Amino acid sequence: MESELDTPLCDDSFHLPADTYYELLQIRDQLMMYTRFVAPVTHQEDDAHLELTRNMLADCFAQLASRLTQALESTDSESND
Repeated sequence: MESELDTPLCDDSFHLPADTYYELLQIRDQLMMYTRFVAPVTHQEDDAHLELTRNMLADCFAQLASRLTQALESTDSESND
């Protein structure tokens, strides 16, 4: 049985350069790291407060946005060649 993730969103496809694909994998891994960082370890931590400043969170999002922009720009420039 096919899962939703295995079903293409559209019939069109494109070639993703290896460097861009690798960068996207790293961004995914970084998001997973953030998830593990904030996830509770024990049941007692479910409602615990997490001390995280707005600047720290903003820096995380800014870094991810910058990396995604670079990956998308490299994909766009490769498709125009």
